[in-house]
Amino acid sequence: MAALAAGAGLVTLVAARRRPEPPACDLDRLIVRYGYQFACTIDPHGVILAVAPSRGAEVVRRGWREFALPAETRRIDRALEVGRTGLRGTTYSGWIATADGSLRWVDVHIWLDRGRSAAGPVVVAAGRDVTEERLRGIERVLRLTRELELAATTDPLTGLLNRRGLAQAQVRTWAATAATGRALSMLVVDIDHFKDFNDALGHASGDRVLVAIAAAIRSGPCREIGVPARYGGEEFVVLLPGIGADDARAVAEQLVRRVRRLDIGHPGRRGGSVTVTVGVATVYPRTGTPDDGQLFCAADSALFVAKRRGRDRVGVHT
Repeated sequence: MAALAAGAGLVTLVAARRRPEPPACDLDRLIVRYGYQFACTIDPHGVILAVAPSRGAEVVRRGWREFALPAETRRIDRALEVGRTGLRGTTYSGWIATADGSLRWVDVHIWLDRGRSAAGPVVVAAGRDVTEERLRGIERVLRLTRELELAATTDPLTGLLNRRGLAQAQVRTWAATAATGRALSMLVVDIDHFKDFNDALGHASGDRVLVAIAAAIRSGPCREIGVPARYGGEEFVVLLPGIGADDARAVAEQLVRRVRRLDIGHPGRRGGSVTVTVGVATVYPRTGTPDDGQLFCAADSALFVAKRRGRDRVGVHT
């Protein structure tokens, strides 16, 4: 009898030390009551003891680390540790891997399961799959970011690149032409006597001229091969990647004629119309040698010389 009693005591002791296996129905009720989409219990060793709904039973007796992304492991571990203290619950929001290998974004509440804490601090993790909401949010942020970037690099009046957008485009075109060994040309376009036009007819009329000149720059060869921008005031710049000096000059002369044909009356020039003067420069960028502003300086210098010679013409840096 003594041996039988001792054996019964040993069985009782072993049973007491065995980790509890909570019934899934507790978790099912938790989901129904609080509107969670899933719930599980996790023992002190990180092993998933039970899960609800039951279709997720394949994860039972597996460690939660199997489903954590390496970058998220530390955050999840910290959240579980806070939950085990029993002082307060905590939350985790981030990506996890599912049993089938797909990634889902979840919002999870974690707290101590007080009814099972005698055998070790078992925690409950219950949450919702918010992947679609998260992706829609990310898409909205990306769309807004693109819109802000576009606004930050676009001249609102003409729709051309602004000075900031031009700088970014020039970095790209410089690298691209350097990689291919081709030429990079630049036109600097200035509206002749624009201050006189504004003084005579006002800034609203001046704005309409700027829009008309921008449209002229965008059309023709510049539309197909150029990167046009409003540099500031009445000055425009056109990048011509892959275009040599002779072809760049031809594009500039065509632009001067196109603006002349617009026949926009200029009250400050008796019997005259709005015209432009264009400076042209060409370089052959080298890989590893960044643009230091020499191309713009050369084209601007050619523009200055052309203006001194009478405007409404093209000047080429040599």
